[in-house]
Amino acid sequence: MTLSGGERRVVVISRNPTMTWGLSLPNTTIDSVRPQHLDEWAAQSRDEQVDLIVLDVGDSHVAIDGVRELRANARLAPILLIGGDDPEWQGEMVRDLPGTHLLALPVDRTRLLHTAGALLHVELPPDTPAVRDVVVPHEDPSYAAEPPPTINLADRLGAPIEPPTTEPSDSTDDVHASVRLLLRRSDQTYGVHETAWAMLCDIGERVRHDAACLMLHDDLDHAWHVVAEHGLAQVERHMLLDRESWWIGSVVHERQAAIMTNDHGMSMASSPAPLARRTQLLACAIPGSDALVLLARDDDEPFSDADLDIVATTTDEANRLLSDAIDVRRLARVLAPLSERPERLAT
Repeated sequence: MTLSGGERRVVVISRNPTMTWGLSLPNTTIDSVRPQHLDEWAAQSRDEQVDLIVLDVGDSHVAIDGVRELRANARLAPILLIGGDDPEWQGEMVRDLPGTHLLALPVDRTRLLHTAGALLHVELPPDTPAVRDVVVPHEDPSYAAEPPPTINLADRLGAPIEPPTTEPSDSTDDVHASVRLLLRRSDQTYGVHETAWAMLCDIGERVRHDAACLMLHDDLDHAWHVVAEHGLAQVERHMLLDRESWWIGSVVHERQAAIMTNDHGMSMASSPAPLARRTQLLACAIPGSDALVLLARDDDEPFSDADLDIVATTTDEANRLLSDAIDVRRLARVLAPLSERPERLAT
């Protein structure tokens, strides 16, 4: 692939969809490759333009093998390695890899943008936040035992990003062409669970919390289910919310957010939800995707306005990815009866 003059191309090798949307840079095309297809991609079309490769595979030994495979196939673009918890990321074998730059944990969108921009020699937009390591919380608010006042997300974000809609063509030829394209690009689609989990991981790198979950509306039973979580009790993982719930009616449908403290005996018993009995709670709608993010802390430090801003901005940026994943799930369910498995495999 040869791009127009001045345009750059980044290839992201990762199973984390947030790594792709996090690299929104001026005059830059972003392509995604799943880690299991690294060898195949490295060997094909070696003359195509690639200005930067982002390698996010978690394990340092897998990353080392990946870099060697890329270099063996004459993929000479700079490689940005996304580090992990493994101490060997700081070892000599990683440091000696040719043409690589290591971005150590914690990785957030701001550090990713600044690092990639420097490697690509791209000037970042003026509104790009400066790199900072600590978010200083605002003064602790005081809460009453009544359900807390909600906060309008439009006031925080401006006009919320809505998933774009395009009218499908009625042409049969166009439909079948779309099917063939989807088959060719199936390795670049992500499911609801892995997309939601990636969103929680991204929030977790920016906002301290002890437990979190993302709840999403399901068309099959018209209830909100936990699709990604960490730190929930077993019973909380199977909790469902309906339209009559305060969390759905007052937060999700009104596109609101809320910060609350359980220090006045308020357990939200009149409107139960995962994490509702924790000491500190932050709830934030994801406008356009009919989803809800809940974060909890077990100590006495309330969530701050700064925390809410980070959660609202992070989910707003990832809204398109979540909407795409919902569409993929919906399509998979529609096409499931057409799978026509051979009889010998049916059991």
